[in-house]
Amino acid sequence: MSLGENTLKLVECTGAPFEMGYQYGEQAREEIQRYLELQRQHLNTACIDNFARNVKQILQSFLPDVLEELKGIAEGSQADLNEILSVNYVDTFGDNPERCTPIILRNSSDGTIVAKNNDAPMQEENPFIIRKCVPKQGIPFIQVTYAGWLSGLDMINAEGLANTHGSVGSVFDKTGKRVDIRLSAYNVMQNCKTTEEFIQNINRFPLTGKGFNIAVGDSNGQTAMLDAAVPFIAIRNRNKQFDYATNIYMSIGLENA
Repeated sequence: MSLGENTLKLVECTGAPFEMGYQYGEQAREEIQRYLELQRQHLNTACIDNFARNVKQILQSFLPDVLEELKGIAEGSQADLNEILSVNYVDTFGDNPERCTPIILRNSSDGTIVAKNNDAPMQEENPFIIRKCVPKQGIPFIQVTYAGWLSGLDMINAEGLANTHGSVGSVFDKTGKRVDIRLSAYNVMQNCKTTEEFIQNINRFPLTGKGFNIAVGDSNGQTAMLDAAVPFIAIRNRNKQFDYATNIYMSIGLENA
């Protein structure tokens, strides 16, 4: 897919989790290697082995299929699994400026629209990919994400459930044994058909991660905006004709709320 001078690679995957991961890694090897190179300046290399060991234990307990797919990505892209785990878990490296704005529009001539304004900085170099997947078990889906990520945000499945997000952060305590919200959403989008199911399942695990606004809509026109100030999630404005998210979860005033 070409956007002006920029091209987004389309990656197609099918099969069991490890197989899908391997196909992803193999087809997007160049992009994944470039993304990891850009991220290495932010990684705490002295702690990465211990961090990755903890992530493996958490995913083995809560989302073993996701762990297998991440292993496949590492092998297919010929990348270090610890680095793959690090970029897929708790994005708290460096500054997180307010950027993207998720939007819901329910009364368009084309039906319900879930979209966002992707406010990347001018110096954005991270490679994106479009990924079309047919898992052996679960609902087929299409996602747009950074090369090497399994984020379930910015994704639509074959049942018509869609979501998109804005990057924000969260001032709240996220310590303990928790699942990154991006990976929780990735699991949800392969197993849920409606906005209500998304809401009920997104926080069935204790959550960690950066913290996001998430706009959700389904093929029945049911919508909601999630204030995902992890580990907390608030549901706002169900089925509003027009809605957008405001980035506030890093505000000092929320810290003791």
